[in-house]
Amino acid sequence: MNRGGIKIEIAICSTMSSGKSTILNALIGKNYIPSSNRACTAKITSIENDELHNDIFGCRLNQNGDISSQIINSSTLDEWNIDKNIAQINLTAKFFKIKNSITIHDTPGTNFSQDKSHEKITKDFLLQYPLNLILFVINAEHSGTDDEKDLLNWIQKNVLEKRNAEIVFLINKMDSIDFEREDINSNLNDTKNHLKNLGFNKPKIFPISAKAALMFRMMLNLQPVSKSEIRQFKNFYQYFMEDDFHLAESTKNISIKGGISLGGTIYSKKDLLTAIEKTGICELENFIEKMN
Repeated sequence: MNRGGIKIEIAICSTMSSGKSTILNALIGKNYIPSSNRACTAKITSIENDELHNDIFGCRLNQNGDISSQIINSSTLDEWNIDKNIAQINLTAKFFKIKNSITIHDTPGTNFSQDKSHEKITKDFLLQYPLNLILFVINAEHSGTDDEKDLLNWIQKNVLEKRNAEIVFLINKMDSIDFEREDINSNLNDTKNHLKNLGFNKPKIFPISAKAALMFRMMLNLQPVSKSEIRQFKNFYQYFMEDDFHLAESTKNISIKGGISLGGTIYSKKDLLTAIEKTGICELENFIEKMN
């Protein structure tokens, strides 16, 4: 799909606890966007690709119309996310792999029982903003819920049928499924058939493990990590490299030297980049890059 070099506007949406914010962090390669259940996305947070700077620059639009901006960190975003005086957050960040001109808009989960305004914020945005693509995130552990069906039906009727926008589906948290007991292709076929039954005739599906991709990229970016994150990294590394679990249809030959030291163990950059490909995130990025 070629749009003449213009900026691609993408919305990422879902019901609660699908891992939207973790996917955004994985695309950036740094753990910035609040991703805990406590700090779930509460307002539209837009991230524009910035190839020139490694820092993440943030601009906040207050309810009274005031605008302020600064270089930010994850703590700043945590504070902005829960501040009811802030209406919208706009960020510029260098994406890990994507090179073309895109902005991804993170939307609140639509079934947050503690704040019904989240659903209105997301639906109003999808109705009003000129979008090229919707990334709909499905939690592999809890797919096919009534809330998910309701949101997909609403998007089908009110957005896709009335506007020139495309939708693709990200099946996140695939690493949580025991594929010694359940075949990965059967799982994906079940999801594809479910989407077809909802009216999506040829659904484009990307199975991914965003958390694993983020952990691997944080190591390559030499990001500070906690003891818990180190344990997660080692578990993911064993899963994707030593046990050879992979979500990508194919992986390319990678030629790079050097290593990363973590907890007394040296991990080669080549293996880390291969592990990232196996998480499925690169196939999503390739798809986005081909849009422009």
